[in-house]
Amino acid sequence: MLTFQEELWHQFLPDALPLWERHYEELCQDKARMPMGPDLDMYGALESIGILQLVTARDSAGRLAGYQISIIRPHLHYSSVVCQFEDTYFLDKPYRKGLAGVHLIKFSIERAKQRGAKKSFYQSIESKPTDKIWKWLGFKKTH
Repeated sequence: MLTFQEELWHQFLPDALPLWERHYEELCQDKARMPMGPDLDMYGALESIGILQLVTARDSAGRLAGYQISIIRPHLHYSSVVCQFEDTYFLDKPYRKGLAGVHLIKFSIERAKQRGAKKSFYQSIESKPTDKIWKWLGFKKTH
């Protein structure tokens, strides 16, 4: 069973790096031009100004099973509308059972709404479609 919660950057980071490596290995399609190198300081800076949302999924032993990171801020084109902009999400393979991915995203969206978000923007890559998750959540595809 997984639990979902918001965490602070410094709490998340020690557990995140091994999972980020697996995320990168599984999903990055252009490793030659896109070497892994997250801007860890920028994530901390975004948290310090109050716009980073960091949701984790942990198993019953407290191990990090997944995460979803978003930026919560007014839309640049519609400045009166606070939005959730997904940065990244990942659920480690052993935990991809049932509706775990749906619950991770749903929890993140609910927390974003509590922070004032009126709209959420998520993306996926064609090689790893997440259409089933989006359908469960009632999302509409845009291009």
